[in-house]
Amino acid sequence: MRHAKTSIGFASLALGVVTWGGLGSTAQAQEEPYLKQPLAAPTNAFELQLSTGYTQGFGHIVPDTAINNVAGAGWGFTGDVAYRFNPYASLDLEGQYQVFVAENANSSQGVDVNVGATFHGMPNRRADPWLRVATGWRWIWQGSTTAPIGANVPPFTSASYTGWDVVNLRIGLDIRTSDNISWAPVVGADLQSFFWEGTATLPRGQFGTFVYAGVQGRFDIGPSAPASVALARAVGQ
Repeated sequence: MRHAKTSIGFASLALGVVTWGGLGSTAQAQEEPYLKQPLAAPTNAFELQLSTGYTQGFGHIVPDTAINNVAGAGWGFTGDVAYRFNPYASLDLEGQYQVFVAENANSSQGVDVNVGATFHGMPNRRADPWLRVATGWRWIWQGSTTAPIGANVPPFTSASYTGWDVVNLRIGLDIRTSDNISWAPVVGADLQSFFWEGTATLPRGQFGTFVYAGVQGRFDIGPSAPASVALARAVGQ
């Protein structure tokens, strides 16, 4: 009888320890800060990224002419399609359309197309810092206008400038509001070159930078995105 009581006592103690540990783990999980909460990471999923923000160029676009004299401060609208082949990295194709303040014409616009890779630092957390590295092509053009009356210059019709977006760097912090949707503040800059004015090759390459600051939405889609996998498993059960 004494051995039976002893066994029952040890069993009760063990059950109490397990229960206490379970309650402690639950309480700890509930107390976990929102941005540190674990979340399933996307993998083998397609991503659609949309962003908008402020952009401005610095440096020269042609010899003795600053970028700001052709394209002042502006606003960019970006669309991006990516493939997230594992939780930590993706490859993507991006296009950005810009509307600039026109300094010497009635309009100034631009397009930047690039390919890049994004690297995620904490893909299994709600707050996921990332770095994107890309390279591509930039085109800026001015709308038509005419010279002021009395000016000793011929009428100006339009002009375009093209060059290599040598390296485009961007960093952000994804705040994941669900398995498949995140929102991020974004900042970035590039090393930009211009080699052509219209169809004419410039006597020497012109270099500068475009800075960018905005907000981005990232949407994971496809059969391997976390929410889709969870749904498929639930249906299978």
